[in-house]
Amino acid sequence: MKKNQFSLPPTEKKEEFIRKNFNEIAPYYDTFNDLFTFGMHRNWKKKLLNQLHIDQAEDMIDLCCGSGDLSILACIQNKNLKIVACDFSENMLEIMKQRIEPLEGNHRIKIKKHNVLRLPKNYTSSFDIATVGYGIRNVRDRIQFFKEVYRILKSPAKFGILETGNIEPKFLQPIAHFYMKFIIPIIGWILHKKRHPMYEYLPNSALAFPSPKEIVKELESVGFQNVTYQKVFFGASILYIAHKKKQIHHE
Repeated sequence: MKKNQFSLPPTEKKEEFIRKNFNEIAPYYDTFNDLFTFGMHRNWKKKLLNQLHIDQAEDMIDLCCGSGDLSILACIQNKNLKIVACDFSENMLEIMKQRIEPLEGNHRIKIKKHNVLRLPKNYTSSFDIATVGYGIRNVRDRIQFFKEVYRILKSPAKFGILETGNIEPKFLQPIAHFYMKFIIPIIGWILHKKRHPMYEYLPNSALAFPSPKEIVKELESVGFQNVTYQKVFFGASILYIAHKKKQIHHE
């Protein structure tokens, strides 16, 4: 294989790139995730929902929902939970519609096409849980995204994030980076039956993603408190939990 020359899209073209390319790989995305994580991503998503105490929630919004893993798992775990699942990839949402058809309680999941940087005004203070699974690195402006999440959450409420990390200890990093930069594109190539830029974007965007401490600072900068993170599988993924505290109104 030729030396990897892939460059991440510039900020001003990121939304167009993400929507177009996720639409193109939507039919292969679930299989791709299962193959390159050896199916472990499903356990990590369950772990995130457990840490959010999803069984106690009433209203959840699943942002950058993709094909709906977190929404489906949450719907199964909490038989009374009302869920809004949103993404701006039409084809991903179509895959999700097909996936939830046989699901008991699927009427509790409302699928919406939204840009997560510009959520509806009537969502303000509407949800006690917000989740995003492997979506933060795909948004054009993380701070704006975090501000929107803070706005739409009730107080108190929780924001759960599952995102890529960096393998530790350091002696494993060369192996992990080789796998990310070369093996993952090959997996995508085999599935898609041709080379596709999304299978190079995904690992390269993961390698360029900020450290957990930087993400914690960004979450705190918009008002979230008690932000914690936990590394899974040698740091390959990170689970973040951020809290919007109950607001005290002084007379």
